[in-house]
Amino acid sequence: MRGLRQHLGWTQNQVADAIGTTASTVSNWERGAAPIHPAFVLALCALAEEPWRRWYPDPPKGDD
Repeated sequence: MRGLRQHLGWTQNQVADAIGTTASTVSNWERGAAPIHPAFVLALCALAEEPWRRWYPDPPKGDD
């Protein structure tokens, strides 16, 4: 997660605003304190215009 955000050159606040969450949630994802929902993975990769498998080789697990 952090690598993708840094690739974008964005702050946690910028990422959070762009995908509809909070900077605190982004921080939790980056620290491994909370799992990232697959929908947010796809949103982040769409922002970066990168295939999700480049950043997340294993499909992310989340609540459906």
